Amino acid sequence: MLTRYQRAAEKYLPHGATRILFVAEAPPLSLERYFYFEDVKRADWLWIALMKVLYKSEWGSTKTERLRKRCWLRKFEQCGHRLIDAVKQPIRGTPKRRVAQINAVADKFSQRGKGNQSRADSTG
Repeated sequence: MLTRYQRAAEKYLPHGATRILFVAEAPPLSLERYFYFEDVKRADWLWIALMKVLYKSEWGSTKTERLRKRCWLRKFEQCGHRLIDAVKQPIRGTPKRRVAQINAVADKFSQRGKGNQSRADSTG
């Protein structure tokens, strides 16, 4: 069964090859802030920063663009961009502890990056 995160991300998987794969640390602790969730009202800093960098000339005010998040996610997908999480569940703790949690899945993550996964597992 797909998680809520996977269902949201799968909606915006590129139809062809992934041109650029962005790797985030993990989903945010605050569930409503997830990159692929369409109705985020505040604090979706990763999504905002990435859209501003990728589509600088088209980006207006964050308040306005947040209302168009579905359109931006569709554009992200159509450009062959994809974002996945190194760790599947939110993580917390000191930087040292966070790095340890990422290192604990590093080998598995490397295999995912080589395409040894199903479509359902590919969403991050």
